[in-house]
Amino acid sequence: MLLSTDGGLSFVKNIYTGYKKKNSQDSGNNLDLYSLQFIDRNHGYIVGDDGLIIESMDGGVTWEERTSGTNSQLFHLCFRYKRGWAVGSGGTILSTVDGGKNWHPQPSNTQDDLNRIWMVNDTDGFITGDKGTVLRTRNGGATWEKLNVPTQQPLFGMCFTDNKTCWIVGYGGTIIRTYNMGDSWVEQTSNTDLDLFALSLKKNRGFAIGRDGVVMKYDERK
Repeated sequence: MLLSTDGGLSFVKNIYTGYKKKNSQDSGNNLDLYSLQFIDRNHGYIVGDDGLIIESMDGGVTWEERTSGTNSQLFHLCFRYKRGWAVGSGGTILSTVDGGKNWHPQPSNTQDDLNRIWMVNDTDGFITGDKGTVLRTRNGGATWEKLNVPTQQPLFGMCFTDNKTCWIVGYGGTIIRTYNMGDSWVEQTSNTDLDLFALSLKKNRGFAIGRDGVVMKYDERK
């Protein structure tokens, strides 16, 4: 972990050592951490390997472990107020309704690794995963349905530019887009075969980043 207290001008390294790998020959080995989100100035969560969920209540200075009930790798998390979700390997979906104090499994109906989650609002959300997996909920995560998309590549980062338009990137330069909240998808030309992991768009401009330092720029002039 890197912590900044001066708006990002400098960072201090902090290694969380409270959790040790099970059956590790070196008990000092720590687990990889994958995703971080703060829900207010002081209250934040991190997820990682072996079902690790840790919580900070002092702006990231100290962290405490929370019970996840799983040994799956947890790759990403998303909060909306006190409701939150974490996704990971083997189709794992966890949810909380009390600000992360307690976590409960949700059925995903897939065994594929789930890589990212994005809640558009309190009821609508999407999850991306391996083998072209895209899951959608229309009821706040109570149930998830698998959508038909034009790729079998592992999918990662996604970004909404409005309530209905979403872009998703993945392996092999894959970019897919929907204009109707996931009812149908089209594949976009990326002009690269490098794996793409994340993207950020605003209106008609955006960027995607990926393996080997690739940065892709999108500018749709109308």
